[in-house]
Amino acid sequence: MSLPGRIVCVSNFIKRVIIENTGINEDKLVVIKNPIDFESFSDCRINPDTHLRNKLGITKDEVVILFVGRIVENKGIKYLLQAMLQLEANFPVKLIVIGSFGSNFGLSEKNDGFKNDILSLAKELGEKVIFTGFVNNLQLPAYHSFAHIVTMPSWVDESAGKVAMEALASGLPVITTTAGGIPEYITQEAGILLDRDDQFVENLKKSLETLINDADKRLQMGNMGKKLAFEFHPNRFYNDYINLVNKTS
Repeated sequence: MSLPGRIVCVSNFIKRVIIENTGINEDKLVVIKNPIDFESFSDCRINPDTHLRNKLGITKDEVVILFVGRIVENKGIKYLLQAMLQLEANFPVKLIVIGSFGSNFGLSEKNDGFKNDILSLAKELGEKVIFTGFVNNLQLPAYHSFAHIVTMPSWVDESAGKVAMEALASGLPVITTTAGGIPEYITQEAGILLDRDDQFVENLKKSLETLINDADKRLQMGNMGKKLAFEFHPNRFYNDYINLVNKTS
């Protein structure tokens, strides 16, 4: 079987994985970073969705932290809840968990020991955590519009990290990990990247404390993130693909 002219990878991490596992020549591989719905996220904070915020029972004085993704073990949600429990009890924060339990993107939810662990931790947090269930991607900018911090505590080697990309476009600081291709999409100037080690929960707690307490730092990181996010614009993605096609045709 002959290979195509080029194989497109969304990160250098994926490129390395392909080379290591297939032996395909590096010359056959090209990296083109993923795009996002840039306009929807970049403009979402101009008019915060106060109706949704009020519906969720969140006051304007509370710092809103988002987790967006499937509620599965390797996405790090358990570590995030453990870190939240270590915050001072009087911190005015709300964690919104957007996503469904299991790996089938909201088609049905899985009941198992992991889900019970998550719900047990959430019970300890009480009103500080809100589970929305599955939310269509078109509705995500509404949540970003009044949020302050996005968390992506993933322990799986993500190929890129769309959640972080959308947060950057929204002007929100991100707390994430150095897993997989994530560091190729976000810098320390726009977020906090944590190593996956024995101190992860403690470092995650400290990172939350830093951003909860420092609105200026959140703004500074958010502004840098918006600059970085232009790299995820669909026009850039389109032009990169056209240039690749022209080179290989």
